[in-house]
Amino acid sequence: EIAESEAVLEKTKTELDTGKAMLDNTKAELEAGKAQLEMAKELLPAAEYEKKLAEIEAGYAQYEMALAQYEEGKKQYEAGVFELSKGKEQYEAGLADFNAGKAEYEKGLLDYNNGKAEYEKGLADFNEGKKEYEDGLAKYEDGLVKYEEGKAELEDGKAEYEKGLKEYEDGLAEYEEGLQEYEDGLAEYNDGKAEFDEKIADAEQEIRDAEKEIADLKKPDTYLLDRNTNVGYACFESDSTIVGAIAKVFPIFFFLVAALVCMTTMGRMVEDQRTQIGILKALGYSGSAIMSKFVVYSGLAAIVGAIIGFIAGTIGFPKAIWFAYGMMYDTRNLDYYFSPLYLTVSIIVALACSVGVTIITCRVAMNEMAASLMRPKAPKAGKRILLEHIPFFWNGLKFLQKVSLRNIFRYKGRLIMMILGIGGCTALLTTGLGIYDSIADIAESQYTKISIYDAEIKLKDPVKGKVEALDELGYTKEDYLMFYETTVDVKAKDGEKNMYLRVFNSDDDITPFYNLHDKKGNKLELPSRNTAILNRGIAERLNVKVGDTVTISSDNIKEFEVNVVALNENFISNYIYITSETYESNVGSIEGCKNVLLNVKEGQEVHEAAAEISSKEGITAISICVDMRSRIANMMKSLNIIVYLVIGCAAALAFVVVYNLTNINITERVREIATIKVLGFYRNETADYVFRENLIMSLMGGGVGLLLGKALHSFVMSKIVVDLITFDIHVAPLSYVISFILTVLFTVMVNLFMNKKLEAISMTESLKAVE
Repeated sequence: EIAESEAVLEKTKTELDTGKAMLDNTKAELEAGKAQLEMAKELLPAAEYEKKLAEIEAGYAQYEMALAQYEEGKKQYEAGVFELSKGKEQYEAGLADFNAGKAEYEKGLLDYNNGKAEYEKGLADFNEGKKEYEDGLAKYEDGLVKYEEGKAELEDGKAEYEKGLKEYEDGLAEYEEGLQEYEDGLAEYNDGKAEFDEKIADAEQEIRDAEKEIADLKKPDTYLLDRNTNVGYACFESDSTIVGAIAKVFPIFFFLVAALVCMTTMGRMVEDQRTQIGILKALGYSGSAIMSKFVVYSGLAAIVGAIIGFIAGTIGFPKAIWFAYGMMYDTRNLDYYFSPLYLTVSIIVALACSVGVTIITCRVAMNEMAASLMRPKAPKAGKRILLEHIPFFWNGLKFLQKVSLRNIFRYKGRLIMMILGIGGCTALLTTGLGIYDSIADIAESQYTKISIYDAEIKLKDPVKGKVEALDELGYTKEDYLMFYETTVDVKAKDGEKNMYLRVFNSDDDITPFYNLHDKKGNKLELPSRNTAILNRGIAERLNVKVGDTVTISSDNIKEFEVNVVALNENFISNYIYITSETYESNVGSIEGCKNVLLNVKEGQEVHEAAAEISSKEGITAISICVDMRSRIANMMKSLNIIVYLVIGCAAALAFVVVYNLTNINITERVREIATIKVLGFYRNETADYVFRENLIMSLMGGGVGLLLGKALHSFVMSKIVVDLITFDIHVAPLSYVISFILTVLFTVMVNLFMNKKLEAISMTESLKAVE
């Protein structure tokens, strides 16, 4: 029983501990509920808050009661345990007390559970109150937003009202002001109408008088000029004609150089492959089979090069030239034109230059025996040259200089190719620079050496004797020259051209205004009766020479003949000059002159003088020579791009020719150069020995090129024909010097470039190459 009592006591202890834990949890929940209630105090109504607080306080009371009961039960349990040790009787008594305490504990637990249920109900009520509070707060905030919007609308409406009121007041003021202006205008109109009624009769009479004066006027002369008379169009035509003339000549040079390069390159390739050709021939291969290797190689190179060159030539060059024109003229975008014919011709010519030369070179090699081909070709035998028969020159040369001259004339094929290639480059350079010389300065020459007046004036009405507008400004008769001008057709044996006829008074001194001179610079006087002076440029196109007779005619004058006594230099526009005596004897009297050449007063700026003259009555137009010179010179600047292209092409051509021939020269003479190195020649002595020949041949080619360039320049310029412009065809001495120096410079650059290859020659391997 005691054991059972101990078990019961142990169980009771466990229940007490569990109850204590539950009481602790209940206390924590009550404290948490109280804290939440304190937080919601301001949100809940006071009555409901007090009710919830009372419920929590009641729960606290029940908790305290249960806790007291728990403490009492615990004491009884401890007493029971104590008494159990004394004996069975005490155990029984203690057990009874325990049971009684247990009953009281269970009652306290029941009370605790009831208090907990009431707390949870209070918490649910609290959460419901909190939700109601949040809903009310949201409604309040929505109402506040609507209030603010309504307030803003009210303020906007008030502002619009005030604005409308202001506009109304302004409109009312404008209306009153307009009404006043209307009344003033009406009064003014009434006054003006009265004055108009008084003066209408006089005005109508003046109109009738003016109409009568208009009816009495002579019909004016009307001139219809085509666009060829426009300076800008003429300059553009000139530039285009230059490009066209260059395009007709330059490709010939490039194809000739291409053939030259192909000939030397393929010839060298065949020479390098002599042993292989001999072996193939000894093995029984046919000549066509052996040649096919070289033909295919050269053919593919020609086709690829022709296609690349065609694309670069038909797209790159036109765009560069058109870009230059765009700086001077208002042009639209350039349209690309693909010409199958040009591509086909380019490929055919390229194949002819490469494959044709290859076939010829291979056939020469095929004529030799196989055994001969398998041995290196013997070098050409040295022999005396013409310079050796000039003792005073030959004896003054050093040994290596003599060797270089002998080598130059020993390899005549290389000499001819070098002279032709370098000469062609020099000719292209001379032509390009010569074109620039002939065209770039025509405006400067025209308006500083020929037309030496400051301005040309067009008058409204023909005058005789003097120009009142100029006299009023203080100009004297020595400051201006009057002349008659009209357009005429000049007919010669080889054609007819439209130009300006200028008629000067035979007594006038034109020297201060016009410098009439021939091509050699000889001064020309005004022609005598029934004779004329014609511009040299237009005379050459009509094939007119001094002493020939030409016929002058137009719609306004009858046809008459004059004898050409001189040809004068003139670059801009076309003129024929006669005197008033010749005109009056063949056509009739001149009513007056409308054209005036003017030299402004000393110290006065020409533009200021022109503005002053233009303001005078009777002046219809004034053109200033300085402006014309500047305008034409600017148009001619586009020529620089063409000159640069020519120089660039010539430079590339010179580099290719010199590089190719120098490379072949070194390759052919590897054993000779190696021998010189073995003999102890220094590096610079070896380079001088080889490259001296290049320099000498470049000098010879440059000299030939200068002569060829002069002829080529004359040919190109003869193909450039522009009606309104005559070119001063010449090549300046400086252009010859520049062309020659550039040619030599290109050669020196190639020599420096090839010096590395010269140094790379191995003496041992080169001398053992034959074995």
